[in-house]
Amino acid sequence: MPVTGRPDGGLSAPSRSLRSCAPGERPREKWAEVHERHRSHDARSYLSDGLTSPEFRITFRHMKSGGSKRQYRQVARAEGRQRTREALLDAAEHEFFAGQFENVSLEDLAARAGVTKQTLLRHFSTKEGLLEASALRGRDRIAAQRFSAAPGDIAAAVDTLLEHYEQDGERSLAIGALEGRDGVLGDLVAHAKRLHYDWVEHAFAPQLARLRGRARARRRAALIALCDVHVWRLLAHDLRLPRAEVRRTVIESIERLLEDGDGAR
Repeated sequence: MPVTGRPDGGLSAPSRSLRSCAPGERPREKWAEVHERHRSHDARSYLSDGLTSPEFRITFRHMKSGGSKRQYRQVARAEGRQRTREALLDAAEHEFFAGQFENVSLEDLAARAGVTKQTLLRHFSTKEGLLEASALRGRDRIAAQRFSAAPGDIAAAVDTLLEHYEQDGERSLAIGALEGRDGVLGDLVAHAKRLHYDWVEHAFAPQLARLRGRARARRRAALIALCDVHVWRLLAHDLRLPRAEVRRTVIESIERLLEDGDGAR
């Protein structure tokens, strides 16, 4: 039978135990018993001594700390890129609604955002791309506000409409003034119109669903007109109606319009 040795030349624990076999006890059986006992002991020792040893804990902690630092740096870089992007979008929005976007230079836009022209181009490639991204951001914000009311709730729909116009009404009028322009400016007008039309379909969906054919088309067209920013401008600014009266006027006009249909073609 081979003898299990140690690096220092001595016998391992199982080998020493074999030397103490009782009379008549066969070494093979004794070996199996001793080997199993020490194998279990070694496993317990590995779990209790190896995995929880100071060396292992330090190594694991260092690995975890290194991963956390890398993740933190990645998050910080991503947040920095997003802040830069938002600053550029803000700069484009400011220049556009100031009526200066067509004449402003890339250098001036970048300077307003606190970055270089090269950084601007890395994010948006072109001046038109920057304007388009700014317009899409504004559209998403307005859509989240306008579409928050449940379909069929006329009062809630009018409330969200007035909140939008009170906050961004003048900007909506500025976009509407670009009607007939080509390129990205013409696209802005098309996006604004589509948002308004889609909102009318959403806000008054149950009422429109009761109508058919030409009757539905007429009511839809009238709702688009009643809820247009120019109507708000007329009531709130030209006629100087208090907000409560503007709200009541729009709600009553919509209710009477929708009650006046019987679903006829």
